[in-house]
Order: sequence, then structure tokens, then C-alpha cells
Amino acid sequence: MNESDGFDGVLTKLMEKYGKERVVVEPTLSEAETFYPDIAVFAETEQTTPFLIVEYSSLKTPHRRSEDVDQVKKMMEESGAPYGAVVSEDVDYVFTIGADDEAIEISVSGYPDLDERGSGSKKPIESVSEFKFLLDRIRDSTFQKASSEYLQHLYRKYEADRISVNIRLEEDLEGQVRELDESIQRRHESYQPDTAPRDSELLQAIFTVFSGHNLAKTDKLVLQDIVDEIIQGDRFDTQSGQYSTPHTVADSLLELTDVQAGETLLDPAAGWGYIPRAASKRGGEAYGVEIVADALNSGLFLSDLLGIDVSYILGDFLKMSLSGDSSVPDSVDCVAMDPPLGHLRDRDLADQILNGEPRLYEEAFIVRALTHLSEGGRLVSVVSTSVLSSQRSSWFRDFLTSDYAIRGIVELGKSRLFPFSHASRAIVVIENSRQRDHSVPATVVDTDANVEGELEKAVQGVKSGQADRVDISDPDESFLPSEQIGMREAEAKLKERFSDVAPIEEVASQVISGTHYSQEEIEEGDGDYPFLRLRAEIENRYVSVEDDSAIAGETDLLVSIKGQIGKAYIPERPVVPSSNWAILRFDSAAAAKVYGAYFRDGPGFDQLDALAQGSSVQYVPLRRLREVLVPLYDQEQLDDIAGQIQEIEDRLDEAKEFREEIREELNEVF
Repeated sequence: MNESDGFDGVLTKLMEKYGKERVVVEPTLSEAETFYPDIAVFAETEQTTPFLIVEYSSLKTPHRRSEDVDQVKKMMEESGAPYGAVVSEDVDYVFTIGADDEAIEISVSGYPDLDERGSGSKKPIESVSEFKFLLDRIRDSTFQKASSEYLQHLYRKYEADRISVNIRLEEDLEGQVRELDESIQRRHESYQPDTAPRDSELLQAIFTVFSGHNLAKTDKLVLQDIVDEIIQGDRFDTQSGQYSTPHTVADSLLELTDVQAGETLLDPAAGWGYIPRAASKRGGEAYGVEIVADALNSGLFLSDLLGIDVSYILGDFLKMSLSGDSSVPDSVDCVAMDPPLGHLRDRDLADQILNGEPRLYEEAFIVRALTHLSEGGRLVSVVSTSVLSSQRSSWFRDFLTSDYAIRGIVELGKSRLFPFSHASRAIVVIENSRQRDHSVPATVVDTDANVEGELEKAVQGVKSGQADRVDISDPDESFLPSEQIGMREAEAKLKERFSDVAPIEEVASQVISGTHYSQEEIEEGDGDYPFLRLRAEIENRYVSVEDDSAIAGETDLLVSIKGQIGKAYIPERPVVPSSNWAILRFDSAAAAKVYGAYFRDGPGFDQLDALAQGSSVQYVPLRRLREVLVPLYDQEQLDDIAGQIQEIEDRLDEAKEFREEIREELNEVF
């Protein structure tokens, strides 16, 4: 439908309702002819008293939306028309003006009858576009981002519609809203009404802009689309990202738990409740624990709105679990969660959980959630990749493989499924079982192209056992799929090319880390050796060292292991490299040159890249660097290959000089 067809449709609808003699296209409503509405409806056939001002708009931008509504309000004021409307192909926003000085617009259910002004009837919301328009009108008037407070006020509007109460803004608003809160609390004991004010500009805007609409009678399919596409799908703002797991990830968690009808599922960090709602829709009995009161209120609202039964529990899951709080189910069939990331600062709490071992929230949540998992039950959780790879979390991997069974790992890699976080994450599947396998199905979702399809394929591969596999027999080693699978592929290619290979620690005489200095020590440094940062440029910063172990010279190779994988540098004079570098010591400059090219551009880079995949900031542990395979050469071969590399580098230098000469000639021309 084009804009002309849409306009004609509105015109036809108005003529059918009010009669052709009362409807005028682009009338002149003032002697000064200062404004011309697209359509005006008059109260009588003589066309002297304007009743309804209509502006047809594309509503494509927030500026256009606000401008068109403001223009209609101005025309209503100047002409005396009691009603105005801004309409588009899929939105009919009809409103009147409140009596206060702020001229708040009050929506009505549709085009009003000439003899029934302010009948108070309300219509269901008919589409996602209509809801978005109403929500955006509130944003325009209150200059606030949408958040949990929006949802709580919408909850109150929903409750008013559900029990057929008309809120009168000119009367005791706080008292009326308190009655709505009490009505919600009679159904949901965990509801916390005091997290949002009972009389605020935002609340008044919601009750006026949504006044002509009935949330409780809106079709559940339309409401589901509104929740998916607006409230959770597009994200209101960063707050909704904080309290709502992306749909594709949450659905993957549930698919991997394989929750069945009649089974119980617990989400210990429920947020706005997508996971327990989705579990309930699958027939499960769902429980959600949430520590943030307004997030819990949002979850209650969305569940009520969609008619989905979820038991929400307000509180700190870790403390409630440790205390044996009866409101948290003691035994469940499934746990699915996206726990908070970050460091667990409460050491007393960590001591209670597992003798102080947990350093990260996700570790603590998983350890405690497993105590609520029935025999044979499944726990599926989002974790940071460091939990599966770092030495600091080796205790956690040992705990899981000793007392439980890891059944699968899906690494989310660079897929950017969490738009408000740069942390690299994975999904781990754990079963409360003693039947263990040291080789588990695992895969990596490492693309933004068709990410939903790729994630679904990865989940099905792990669930069916058809995915690639990773070794989890040694908790001191990484369980990350990207690392193990990437290293296997790189090593296979290497062995196809070279008949004799060995770990670099067997080739280099020493593999050690560079030295860490504070910024203050570097700035104030006054030593004998220049300090080398990651840029591989000698700066005017000198440091002193107690011995020569941290000094790198012309037979040493520096390989970057933090921040920028793939840099390799051979110092032309002795330097002290930062801890971003690893120092590989060789017996000859030729060996340093050969293996420098190998790590910078050859198969060595592929191995380093695989080892660094699990980190948000690229990082290769020194212990893993020592295991990287390299081809073995005798000294004669090293000298020959080093000569070939030097010839190539000389040609590259000549090409750079030639390009620079051409640039200079072009500059002279222009």
C-alpha cells in the first residue's frame, strides 16, 4: 500500500462514519489561513464547528512524529476542535486534550461519535506498531529512556484494565494507584510496589497516552510480539540488556536442558524472566529468583501480560540457598540461567559456598544451583570463557569433573549475541551424574552472519552428540572448544607440511615472560636499557634490572602474548620487554628470524590465534605458548631459510620505497 492509498482509506472510513457532508480535505480553518489540516470533520453539515482534526503522516522518524502531533494540537487549540488524530498506514492515534495547563493529550479508543464525547470505552492494542507509537509518545513527553519503571507503570495500567477501573488523574492519584498495587499483591506476594512512585510525570503520561487502550483485552499473540520485538527484542536500553538474556541464547539454554512437561525448572538469576516464562510455555513448572526488586516486578508484569504462570521469588539466591530458605525449591529437574558476571567480593560468602574457592559470581551460582539439582537433572548456564580456560578457575573445572558430568559446551565466540557486553561467553551443560566421559561434544559459534541459525545448529550438534569433541580429562588445561579444536586443526596442517615437529620449549633454550613495570616506574626510570612496550618501538624510557634474565638481544625473539597476537620482533639492541611479550631465546640470529616469521605469518600464528580465542582481550598463557608446535631444523637449514626470509624482506622494503616515491611524484603533480 502506498501513502496515497492509505490516505484514501482513512478518508473513506471518516466519510462512512460521519457522512460526506461533514468531512473536508485540506479545509481552511482560520481567516489568517495559518494552518491546513489534511482532513477536518465538522460537527454539523454546515461545516462551521470543527470536531476532529486529522493529519496523515508517515511517522518514519521521532522528529516527524512529535512535529505532527504538536501541529494537530495547535490546530485543535486554534480551531476549538475537541479531538485530533495522527494516522498512518498502521497507526490510528486519536486523542483529546486535558484541562490542565500542560495540555496533556489523552488518547481515545477510536474516532468518537458526534453525540458521545468521552464515552470512556477502550480498545485493544492492535499491533506492535501501535504499541511502539504509544510508547514513543511517552518518551517524547517525559524525555526518559524506557526502563523497569516504565514496565511497573504499565503493569498498573494493565491491572486497571484487568479489573475495569478508570483512573482519574484529577483526583487522589496516589490512593487509586495504591489500590492497583494492592490488587497485584493479592495475586503475587513477591510484587514490590514501592520501587516506582505512585504519582509521577511518567505514570501520568502512561495513563493518559494509553487511556483509550485496554492492555488486558489485547490479543495474546499481539502482546507476545510486543514483548519479543519491543520490550525484550530490540531492548529498551542498556537496563533491559542487563536484566534480559537475548532470546536466541535463552532458547538455547532451554533446548539444552530439554525441560519436559511436568518437570520443574529453576532460574536463580531470572531478571525479567524470559527463561522461566519460556520453560512454562513448554509445560514445565518454573521458578525464578531475582535479587533486584524492579526487575522482578517487570518479570511479574510480562508473565501476567502474556498469561504465563511463573513463581517469582525475591531475594539473593546465594544467601537463600545457603540458609535453606524454603521459598527456593529444594530439588528441581532442570536449572537454566545466565548468572551475573564479575568478581565475588564477599569473601565470607565465598567461604560458605566452597571453602572460599569461588572468585567469580558465575562459579558461585553454579556451585549452589547444583545442590538443588535432582539426581540425573540438567544444569545449563552461560559462563565467561575464562571459567573454562584460566588457571584461576582450574579448581572449578576440577569440581565439575570430579562430582558431576559435563555433557557439552557451546562457545559463543565472536558472535556478539550479548549486545551490551564485550565479555566472551560460552554455554556449559552439566548433569548431576557419576557417569562421566572425558571427551564431550563441543562447538563454536563464531560468526555474526545468520547467528540464530548457527547457534541452533551448534546446540543440536551438542545435544545429539554429533559435534566435535573436546578433552576435559585435565582440569589444569583449557576446556575451550575454540582452543582445542583450533589447535588440532593448526597442528594437523603443520604435520602435513613438516615431517619433524616439536613444542617450541624444546627448540628455544628458554621461554619466559617479559617484565612488568608500573607506569610510575617507567616514567621515573633511569636505567641502562630501553623499555619496550607492545608497539615494538624503542621509546625514551629506560629501566634498570637486577640481572640479565629480562634483557632480550639480537638472538632472541619477542612474541606478543597479550593484546595483539601475531606480533614478533627481534631487537636490534638489548631491550627490556614488557610483560605483553614472551622472550624466546635461541642460539643464533638465524633461528630467531626463522621462527619469528613462523609466528608472525606462518602456522605458528594459527596456533596462537586458536589459543587466544577464549579471551575478551587476546591473551595466550605462557604455559600454552611453550606447547606450540614448530618444525625442527638443523643450523644449515636455519641459515638457508633465514637468507630466503631476508631476501623477501628486502624486496618488501624496496616496494615500500617505490610506493613512497610515487606518492611524492603525485604530490608534486597536484
